[in-house]
Amino acid sequence: MPTYCYRLPSGRIVERQARMGHAPKRIRVAGETGVRDWGAESCPNPVGTGKTWCEANCNLGVHPKQIPEMQRLLERRGVRATQFDRRTGDCYVQDRAHGNEIAKARGMRFQDAGYGDWAGDGKGGGSRRE
Repeated sequence: MPTYCYRLPSGRIVERQARMGHAPKRIRVAGETGVRDWGAESCPNPVGTGKTWCEANCNLGVHPKQIPEMQRLLERRGVRATQFDRRTGDCYVQDRAHGNEIAKARGMRFQDAGYGDWAGDGKGGGSRRE
């Protein structure tokens, strides 16, 4: 089931799951009425891509104070424009290839990598299969 976001008058975002096409326009939470917030349900448009889809990935994220430093590092290593959530530090991944670029540039790997995913350089580094 998809997750829908609602903004409360206090500014807090609340998530609720509902069947596709059956999300209520308003919900009640602790005495407040939340209104569906379409903007909170989608990621920002990655710079220069024209795309609106992306995924917020906390595993590739950093502390919010480290965002400028990480953006410079990724740029130096040839990773295309990467955005981060300024509040949480989550990394906005534009597509699977973009996630692989970021992981490789940071020296990370995906433990559950599938076909085409970056799984390391094969030189060890903590693999459970070694």
